Amino acid sequence: MENEFTTKQFNGEIAEETLDVASLGSELKLIHNKKLLWNHDLANKYLVMTNCPWERNLRDRQVIFIADQMKKGMFRTEITKLASCYCIETNTEYRINGQHVNWARLEVSESDYVPEQIECLKYEAKTIADVRRLYASFDRGSPRTKGDVIKSYLIGTEQFEDTPPTLVRALAEGLAFWQWESNHERQRHTGDDVAFLLQTDYKETVRKIVSFCEEQPKLLSIDFMRKSAVMAAMFETFSLVQKPSEEFWYAIKVGAGLSADDARLKLRNLLMTTNAQKSVASSDKKVVSSEHIYRNIITAWNAWRNGEAVKILRITKKRVRAK
Repeated sequence: MENEFTTKQFNGEIAEETLDVASLGSELKLIHNKKLLWNHDLANKYLVMTNCPWERNLRDRQVIFIADQMKKGMFRTEITKLASCYCIETNTEYRINGQHVNWARLEVSESDYVPEQIECLKYEAKTIADVRRLYASFDRGSPRTKGDVIKSYLIGTEQFEDTPPTLVRALAEGLAFWQWESNHERQRHTGDDVAFLLQTDYKETVRKIVSFCEEQPKLLSIDFMRKSAVMAAMFETFSLVQKPSEEFWYAIKVGAGLSADDARLKLRNLLMTTNAQKSVASSDKKVVSSEHIYRNIITAWNAWRNGEAVKILRITKKRVRAK
């Protein structure tokens, strides 16, 4: 008998194994769910509430769009939620959701938008790690990107307390590229997965990379050092050996004192004269795939470690491991 589904039948594949992201926290619960009159007083209450240190920057265009929808009678209050969370560890109530919609509410007069009831959720978290987990789970009219989710887990933690956000972002992009070879695999894994691995399985490798980057002033101000393939290759080499990795990457950064057939000089020249496919095209740079760049880096690393002179870097058909 044929099914009577009114939608296209699901034919995808649910992953059998998932990362235990919830283990990053301890206890989180919803303590009340109320509908309150969404007037200016309520909007102001949420806007003066303590913000999460990792909260997204306010986007004026989003506020303008929401306010315009309110004036047109197109904004659906019933599918919007305001949320906060009281953290026992810090004895603080944090705003979790509602930054943009509450600013829009303040900007629209009650003659243009008659106050309606809005759903207000309040949670209780045992630790700040639970607050981060809750924040990352919210996804409304202005979706939280993968980068937003990663920031919510990492920015301001003890592990990344003094780490610049640009380096945190580069680490996240590099780990994903290193860990999952295809775009399909990378898209299947969420920001939660990436943040989890940075804080658990690869915590020690992250520490080594961060230490090296912090000892190299303005390292990430160099265009070619910000490539996701470069940071992915750093994960590959630093997870193997530390001191040789520091020597290798310092040479790539400065390019001084290298012979013409040194694999590191060949690689540096390649990095300086190519752009990844997703980068802005440059008339004087060849556009190649990030995978092409990554395999060249590992080829150069292995040649250097073996003491081999290199005339031309040749990538392998498949990824190879660093030696």
